[in-house]
Amino acid sequence: MKIHPIQEQQFKILNYKAAVFLGNQKAKAMPFDSFSKNALTSLSKTETNKKEALFLGLSEIEKSESKFRAFDFEKEGLVLSLNYPKEAFIQDVANILDRISEEEKKKLYLEFNFQLTKNGDKTGLEGHPRQSKTKANDGLFNTREKLNQAIQKFSENNSVQIEGEEELSDELTLLFNAITELYTTVGKKQNRAHDFTLDIHTLCVLQNVMNDPDYETLSKEDKRTLQITALLHDITKKEGINDEAHAETGAAAASLILERLNFSNKKRKDVSKLIEEHEWLKNYNSPNKNEDEKTQYARNLSKRLNSSNLAKMEAILTKADMLAVKKEGAFFERYKKAFYQGKKELLTFSKPKKNFLYLFNCKITSK
Repeated sequence: MKIHPIQEQQFKILNYKAAVFLGNQKAKAMPFDSFSKNALTSLSKTETNKKEALFLGLSEIEKSESKFRAFDFEKEGLVLSLNYPKEAFIQDVANILDRISEEEKKKLYLEFNFQLTKNGDKTGLEGHPRQSKTKANDGLFNTREKLNQAIQKFSENNSVQIEGEEELSDELTLLFNAITELYTTVGKKQNRAHDFTLDIHTLCVLQNVMNDPDYETLSKEDKRTLQITALLHDITKKEGINDEAHAETGAAAASLILERLNFSNKKRKDVSKLIEEHEWLKNYNSPNKNEDEKTQYARNLSKRLNSSNLAKMEAILTKADMLAVKKEGAFFERYKKAFYQGKKELLTFSKPKKNFLYLFNCKITSK
């Protein structure tokens, strides 16, 4: 299995044409703990090459004949492996930090945008590891160098492997090397409602999005927006629990990730909005709401999305997300009646309004 560091993709990337939009609008404030806020706001904005690599990867997997479109991600026993596994990275980090104080560990965790967590005997990873350029005179120079080397190996020079599927593995590696935060999803357990780990769930959502008939009615630009949203919609989800805040924290994280990749203000805003609202059906279908209240919720949601295109994309994303919770779409089957009712109302309220005054004036003028 060959490794695809992002540098090895440059000759391909130079031949791939994509519209590049620039912007510097800051993401709106979201509720974070101090660790998450520090981790997200310290992201760099120097990775335009990775943006182009992301476009290249998405253009490969969206082809009707691609391995990705038809691959069975629900296959019994399927796992994504990494050339440098997350468990090995965690162990290496633990060894690197073994001889420093707890205060020094906390300082470095904030600086490197991640931390190791303990759950019984198991050590986990929270956050998205990123290299540090800090050169503080605090006696931690060697520790920083070792952490930077481990993070580069895990987040920059890593590769995805699916046994017996080299072509698909290469396609996924290109995506993961473009959005390195995806490496932290590999093998990450979700709450008991889910049959799949977060990496498999995310890829199923992306696949379901692209295989939805409504997806083909979108413009090329909207397809790109929805693909990126699918990849990032659960990017901050905490392991093994019902993370109620993940839609809001994920929306802010996605905006900052896309800012680092030099996406436009509009693209960042659209992706963030779709992620922030991606669990709308849970609120729409609350047992505490009567039919009138559900209708009002759909009306308010359409106002927050403020675009018929975004409303259509939100419906596609929600269906794709629900289909990827349980095997064979069992979760979606349970709630599909509520989904189709909510979708109908949402799209109805999101239709562009006709300018009746303009039409009336045209009629008068024609006489």
